[in-house]
Order: sequence, then C-alpha cells, then structure tokens
Amino acid sequence: MARPTCPSCHRALPVCLCHLVKSFTAAAEILILRHPREQRSRLGVNTAQLVALAVKNCRLLDGLDFERDLKLRSWLTGACLVYPGRLAVDLASQTEAPRRLVFLDGSWRGAAHILRRNDLLARLPRLTFQAPASRYLFRRQPRPECTSTAEAVYWCLEKMPGRSSQEHANLLELLDYLVACQARASAATNPEG
Repeated sequence: MARPTCPSCHRALPVCLCHLVKSFTAAAEILILRHPREQRSRLGVNTAQLVALAVKNCRLLDGLDFERDLKLRSWLTGACLVYPGRLAVDLASQTEAPRRLVFLDGSWRGAAHILRRNDLLARLPRLTFQAPASRYLFRRQPRPECTSTAEAVYWCLEKMPGRSSQEHANLLELLDYLVACQARASAATNPEG
C-alpha cells in the first residue's frame, strides 16, 4: 500500500516540508529542465522540486528533447545556461545580472545528455560559480565544486550582481531538512551504519 504523500512537495506526509517553504521571487527568472529519471527519484523528491516550491518565478519542465518547444525557444532569448565547462564565465565577474537562468537537473551524466540533445541550449552563453562542497550528501558529485540544483540556484542568486536580498537562503534550509530526513530514514533502516 502506497504511503500518503503531500500533493505539493510529493514527500510522504510525515516528512512534508511545505511548512518550511518561504516563497520568494528570484532576481532572475529560473528555468529548470529536469531529466525524466529525476521525477522518479528514489530519494522521494529531487532538489529541483524544492526550488520550484520556493521560487515563484521558476518553471520546471521534464524531458530530454526541448528543440521543438516554440514557447521555450522564445523564453530562452536573453537566457544564460548555468553549466560548467571551458566556455563558462564566472557569474561573480559579471557587471550586469542575467534576466533568465537555465539549470539542467539530473545526474551529471543525465544533464550532459540533455545538453547534447538540445542545440538551442548548447548555443546559450554559459555561467558558472564558485561554491563550497555540496551539502547534498546522498548523491555523489564527480568533483568537489559540483552541487545539487537547489545549491546551484542558491549560489547563482547569492553571487548575482546587484543582489539585495537574502530570501534565497530558504533554499539551503529546505535542502538541509531534506538531507536530515534522509539521514534519519537511512539510520532507521540500517542502524549499524
């Protein structure tokens, strides 16, 4: 029998995190393109869902191929892709804040797969950021500077030129709650470590 889940955060009711969400409007419009496997994450909710709950001007789209989406094609005008690589420019070095930010959500392999399938994304200017090690302990990162989607959105908003608000700090609070819930669940099912 399936456990009852929250219709908003999609977590089991005992670990619903909606009471912690402090919705805010980000300094830039956010678009998260989520790999289909992330919808069925064994962790109950992926961090893109946390961002979609908290950020009023965030869109979350699931899929692999976005080339034929005319609305998306139009929305991408003036957008920047947040994705590491030799073509990426550090957001902190920018004098003007981007209006729209695109994030790819999935394993690093899954995110790379989305990027390879979508020339319209590959042609976008790329941004990157400096951040401490990821707090999302339940997914191995390929390099120390790699982060979860929620952390990536947080750090981009934190390093945004002209930023004047700390509302985005709620993203890390939600992530910490998610990690703590997972740690408790993991300890309960495997008490010997």
